[in-house]
Amino acid sequence: MSKEIRNPSRRRFLRNTGALVVTFSLAGLVPSLAEAAPDTLAQGAPPPPIPIDLNGWVKIQADGNVKVFTGRVELGQGNQTALSQIVADELDVPFDKIDMVMGDTAITPDQGPTWGSTTIRDAGSQLRQAAAEARMALVNMAAKQWNVSADSLSVANGVVSSGANSISYSDLIGNNNFKVQMQGIMTPFGLASLTGTAKPKDPSQYRIVGTSVPRVDIPLKMTGQFTFMQDVKVPGMLHGRVVRPAGIHSNLLGLNGFDPPVPGARVVQSGDFVGVVAENEWDAIQAAQNLQAVWSDWEGLPDMNEMQSFMRGTKSLDHPGDHKGDAAGAIAAAPISLQATYFTPFEMHASIGPSCAIADVQGDRATIWTPFQGPHLIKDHLANLLMIPADNIHVINVEGSGCYGGNGHPLVTADAAVMSQLVGKPVRVQWMRADEHGWESKGPAMIQDLSGGVDPSGNLLGYSHTIWTPPHYAFYYPAGELMGRWVGIPIPGAFNLPVIPYTMDNLSVFQYDQSFFAEAIRTSWLRAPAQFQHVFALESFMDELASASGQDPVQFRLKYMTDPRLIEALNTAVTAAGWETRPSPGPDATSGATMASGRGVAITNRDGTLVAEVAEVTVNRSTGDIHVDRFTVAHDCGLIINPKAVQAQVESNIIQATSRTLKEQVAFDNSNVTSLDWRSYPILTFPEVPQVNTVLINRPDQPATGAGEGATCPVAAAISNAVFDATGVRLRSLPFRPDAVRSAFAAATA
Repeated sequence: MSKEIRNPSRRRFLRNTGALVVTFSLAGLVPSLAEAAPDTLAQGAPPPPIPIDLNGWVKIQADGNVKVFTGRVELGQGNQTALSQIVADELDVPFDKIDMVMGDTAITPDQGPTWGSTTIRDAGSQLRQAAAEARMALVNMAAKQWNVSADSLSVANGVVSSGANSISYSDLIGNNNFKVQMQGIMTPFGLASLTGTAKPKDPSQYRIVGTSVPRVDIPLKMTGQFTFMQDVKVPGMLHGRVVRPAGIHSNLLGLNGFDPPVPGARVVQSGDFVGVVAENEWDAIQAAQNLQAVWSDWEGLPDMNEMQSFMRGTKSLDHPGDHKGDAAGAIAAAPISLQATYFTPFEMHASIGPSCAIADVQGDRATIWTPFQGPHLIKDHLANLLMIPADNIHVINVEGSGCYGGNGHPLVTADAAVMSQLVGKPVRVQWMRADEHGWESKGPAMIQDLSGGVDPSGNLLGYSHTIWTPPHYAFYYPAGELMGRWVGIPIPGAFNLPVIPYTMDNLSVFQYDQSFFAEAIRTSWLRAPAQFQHVFALESFMDELASASGQDPVQFRLKYMTDPRLIEALNTAVTAAGWETRPSPGPDATSGATMASGRGVAITNRDGTLVAEVAEVTVNRSTGDIHVDRFTVAHDCGLIINPKAVQAQVESNIIQATSRTLKEQVAFDNSNVTSLDWRSYPILTFPEVPQVNTVLINRPDQPATGAGEGATCPVAAAISNAVFDATGVRLRSLPFRPDAVRSAFAAATA
């Protein structure tokens, strides 16, 4: 695969920083900082601020409604509602007057992709600043009109008042432009900050933020009237399907036509990229199945049963993490020392609705409809893929059915774009289940070696944590690879290191990052990238150390915690769960009964979102089945915008992470992924969903840090610790499927 980068300034930036420069624009209002000053970025100097026009963010309409523009998108998490709450509160207009326009590269600012739980934290704060600027400008207009001080005016429901005088926002500026400039810092991944002269409100003045405003997208979704990406139709569009190679890197040797023939279907090809199009979707499906394509053999994947030894022996990049004191020496001298290896497999996003996109490429211009979470980000990738200017590509985000993370959305978008360019008509590509499971980017596997030393009083003397992992921030476009063109977003060195929430005198963290897997098994971010795996090992091993020294798991942790908010979260969770202070394992571990119950605890700090969880499980020793009965969660994400939405986010984190813990693992042979359906890649079913008791800790005086991922991180460790408490057997490899659990019990008995 060719990886030539055609722009010299981009090549220089990539070489010096290990990241891809992407051309960004704020709806045409500002120049691209990435193109204008690559050397400044490469040298690590902070980018200079650039002017940003308020009209690209807020528009007061003549009817009193307010159009608000954001580059972030709705992923089914309530972003549209929460961002509308922020703007309505800051602008002093009714919530139902906000019309939030999201993820359209022609008219919305580039605030970066909707990822990493940053929408509320970053995009929310930027929209709040823009709304504050608009409010100040409108108040100043009224003050000038009445020749009074702006400080003497008040605003309510979009109306500015002063004694007997009052005037609405729409009468002040309806459908006209503001004359307000802000300043922003642009990075290769969108707007990093937005500043101005207006001071946003103090949280004590919020009236809409902090309340459970009903989500605006739910009624249409509940009644089947919502338009998902899968429902979009474009006049004159064809339906396309990609014919996949037998192996991940197989080459096309020949095409022998359709057998049997499919009237109206035609083949599209560029290099090793092969697809079919037809006016009718069923014809496209049949054509893809009937096309006789001959592929070369490719068997470059390692044996699944040898994955750990293969990963340890694979060429890696070295990334030292936290280091303090002499961990190795302290562990060696400790009265009680432990070593353990934790393993997490490759996982899927496993979106319930297979990915879909539509592209209309006409000459050197393209319009793209996609559910991908980074509409501005994908423009540059498509420009490289289609070999047309990025400024000529219009990307419109449409929410997907099954939409989050680095799943199949960017890849199906590339499929549609290539096919449209080849046939000169709009093409809709709807992936099938085997496409989604087989060709989406996978969550990476991880090996973690941990060692620690304690004394009989529970004093932690040393801790060491070493990781082997493929990249968690990389994806490539199979369409581009098959065409021999460089496209994608490899980010060498951008790997999450473990976040250690404990104060230790002797600590060593080291990570080996394996770029090999980025192409052998395409990897990308999966909810709580790396930290889900890190916390599984760290928090399980903290339990091992507590148990080895006869300590209660909660009290052992508290001895080494210094963050008062995280301490409060842990105390809140265990109190709400009715935690009984005692060492683990519990009494059921030696009862000999078939059914055993236990509880486990785990904590995390996910980019400032602090979470503590208690899991309660029932284990069937005979069958190996684990049922997670209940999770109690204390969740601190700073300022809470919409409590009910945060609660829903916590519950979704718990459910999905429980599924990942108990069931999910990608299977593959030497050529390709073999987990191509729900039988070979099972997920949690409705009867298996645990009860979730969520305690929200609201901190209006703190920034909002997001709720999209934090509660995911402690789940596997809390379940593992609960199983140990119930049975006395430690499970160190995900998933905890019944056969693996039975094997662990048998090994412990032997």
